[in-house]
Amino acid sequence: MSKRLSKYIDGIDGTKLAVDVYIPDVCDNKIPLLLKAGIENRRRHYESDKEAIEEFVGAGYAVAVVEVRGCGASYGTFDGFFGRLDGKDIACVATALSKEEWCNGKVGTFGGSNYGMSQELFAMEQADCHMAAIPCDCSMDFYDQDFPNGASALPEIAGKAEPPQTAVESGDTMLDNVPVDEDSDKSMLKEALKCHERNQPFLAQHIKNMYRDDVHPYLGYRPNIDIPAWERMDDIRYGHVKMWSVGGWFDPGCTNKIIEFKSWGGKLLIGPWFHCGIYRDMANDFPNSSYDWKNEHLRFFDKYLKGIDNSADSEPPIIYYTVGDEGREWKLEDDFPVSGTEFTRLYLTEAGKLSETPVRKGCIEYKVREDINYYGPFMRMGKNYIKDEASEDAKSIVFTSETLPGDVELTGIPSIDIYVASSFKDGNFIAVLEEVKPDGTSLFITDGAIRASHAKVFPDKTYESLGIPYHRGFREDCVRLDPEKPIRLSFHLEAVSKIIKKGSRLRVAISCGGSGYQQPEGFPEEMPVIKLYLGDEFPSYITLPVIAPCVTVYRSDGNTVYVFKKDIYIENSKRFVKYPCLQVFPEGKNTMIYRTASFDARVSINNGKSKLTIDLDDIRFEAEEKLPDRYVFTSGDIEIPLPKRPWGYYPKNTRKVYVATVPVGFGVKDNYNPLQRSTFDLFISIAGSEENGGDRSLRPCVVNIHGFGGNHDQFENNTEMYIKAGCIVASVDYRPTPPDTWAES
Repeated sequence: MSKRLSKYIDGIDGTKLAVDVYIPDVCDNKIPLLLKAGIENRRRHYESDKEAIEEFVGAGYAVAVVEVRGCGASYGTFDGFFGRLDGKDIACVATALSKEEWCNGKVGTFGGSNYGMSQELFAMEQADCHMAAIPCDCSMDFYDQDFPNGASALPEIAGKAEPPQTAVESGDTMLDNVPVDEDSDKSMLKEALKCHERNQPFLAQHIKNMYRDDVHPYLGYRPNIDIPAWERMDDIRYGHVKMWSVGGWFDPGCTNKIIEFKSWGGKLLIGPWFHCGIYRDMANDFPNSSYDWKNEHLRFFDKYLKGIDNSADSEPPIIYYTVGDEGREWKLEDDFPVSGTEFTRLYLTEAGKLSETPVRKGCIEYKVREDINYYGPFMRMGKNYIKDEASEDAKSIVFTSETLPGDVELTGIPSIDIYVASSFKDGNFIAVLEEVKPDGTSLFITDGAIRASHAKVFPDKTYESLGIPYHRGFREDCVRLDPEKPIRLSFHLEAVSKIIKKGSRLRVAISCGGSGYQQPEGFPEEMPVIKLYLGDEFPSYITLPVIAPCVTVYRSDGNTVYVFKKDIYIENSKRFVKYPCLQVFPEGKNTMIYRTASFDARVSINNGKSKLTIDLDDIRFEAEEKLPDRYVFTSGDIEIPLPKRPWGYYPKNTRKVYVATVPVGFGVKDNYNPLQRSTFDLFISIAGSEENGGDRSLRPCVVNIHGFGGNHDQFENNTEMYIKAGCIVASVDYRPTPPDTWAES
């Protein structure tokens, strides 16, 4: 059982913040603190989270619940979701509590949504006491969540102003704002509530169709730049706070959780949940989907707040759930994109098909409609929809694949590239990926959107590490649609992990209105007509992360071995030992060598099985596992899609050769990893080998070696001159990433 202490602690500017602290009844030793800070009434939040809080207290922790400024009994005003000073406020509260006589000086944080974002704001401050954080279902780039690629998707609640909370005397402490212990006459609470009369509505910082760098007309600052962690990612990446990003496949912030992991490192968990569904009992929604989050949170905190050696830092850092993969839903991984990913392009055709091969030139005209809704009752906050989308498809432009001859696994972040023109200068473009069942029922898989004026793509090392485009969304970046001249819209869909069953078909539906999105300012009453261009110089296509049959887990004689390109893990009795890979390279056609400092692991594929052999300290480990039965498209590419540089020359009829995968250092601040990757696949691109009818006679080879900013598929402008002279030209990417070592293969 716990006892509760309630007090005010000063924020960064002296604003008094109300805090409840729950500590064990008997506390003989100094203990760590777990902290939650957010907008909810702190007593109401305790009641809703009581089981977990009491379990954590029973495990030897104190738990603090903080009301941020402008909320509950805290003084100050509320700007809408979060304000510029909240991260600094939380740092002040945590630092003060860490110096209490019962605390060992170490603080961890947990919670979802508003209670998740508060952790990221706190982590930016890198307070000495803050050691570990588990932010769930929140976006480090809040602009991207409410304005995905610029498309205004503010929920209706954003504009509803709630009256100031003034109840003090009713006696119902579960509903009222509750004074702290020192405020026996509630005079301080009344002062705090007087401050709240200036509060802004929930999400009031965000205005329909705003750009990322817009200054809020009432608040006087840029809420999408001045508050979220997105503009200060390296402060967390190179800081000391250990991060565990938690998300759900059906939450609109899921992709941002993967981006967080790619930037910050640490751990990543993605389950079959909608917004904050991990904290609810959803075990019956999907087979084997229950997750013991409370014990896993404790194991994480035990490692970083108590120093307990429990393998929390030596096990594979990613765990995710694949919907529909019966019997092996939960998977461990080492990096994103996950093992076996092939990036598959399916081209949109004028006949409404999805084709693996490039198609002839075509154009489809479509009049925008607003009577479309692909979402369910929770809109974008809960994307586990089971309704038939056929009626919405009938109002959209749809493209459907042939029947799949086998199960297809999609795990990762899809993207889409379309060429469009419009009779109006701007507009939203919404892409929905669906599974069409054999009976014709069309089910939602995932979606993405863009506002056309945000079409300009900017370099970003984290987005590029995942093969997806980044749209900065500044007002100065604005472009305009033309009635006849098409522009390219390239944008990602939300991340997904799902098995598409044999006999189904894939469908892409494109629409330009409805589904909860707000149209750009000045949008005409007479719906515009858009043109979607296809084929030849305007190839419109979707890129899908298809997982090829592969094995990463091998079991034999009580040991389990996890094999990834970054690391190899050996597990025995729930204890992990990690062996970083020095490089990974092919040996012949069907064998890969994973080289570590201690051993070589050999993985050979034969007759539908994958065999692993390791010789370690005179012990030979051998295990053979069956490859999963998966269908892959012939157009799949194992390389993460590379950005096209405007200064690059890209000849036709090139081929590339995979050389090896090498590690990339995490880097340190001011000497960072410019590719934001953990490993890097080395390729050589070759031009000219198919000239002269594919003549295979020996010819001179000119090697083009790139430095910073180049890719292996990028050649020099004099390439054609060498080819015409009878040479072959090879393009090699000189690795601009630490440790700058070449593969031996």
